[in-house]
Amino acid sequence: MSDSPVRRARLMAASAPLIMAIASGCASAPPFVGDLVPASNGQIAVVRVTGHIEDTGIVIDGDVRRPNGYAGVVPGYLRIEGRDASGSVIGVTKANWGEFKSRRFRLAYFHANLPVGNPALVKSITIEPVTAPGK
Repeated sequence: MSDSPVRRARLMAASAPLIMAIASGCASAPPFVGDLVPASNGQIAVVRVTGHIEDTGIVIDGDVRRPNGYAGVVPGYLRIEGRDASGSVIGVTKANWGEFKSRRFRLAYFHANLPVGNPALVKSITIEPVTAPGK
């Protein structure tokens, strides 16, 4: 059977409720209400960050991009730190980003769980790219 535009449209319409159910599952978790502080360096810019509270800690996800706009692979990771009201680090994790797609915005997605005993104690989360110097 051929993959006609009509068949694809029907498949997309039939898949919409499933996609909405999956997306709303994430949206039902309480959002992180503290400060999300994205950082950038010469190779990676954090352009979107969201956070929500789960049983295992605070789930952080978002997008990064390359300031030069190139596609491809950039070695490195994001260092994610949760800080309490006094500025002390109470949780640390790392997240890898995906490959930068050769599309319009050249974004790469990241996702991480910041494990903390009591998410209510976290007042700010910093997201900082770590890459090899001069690459």
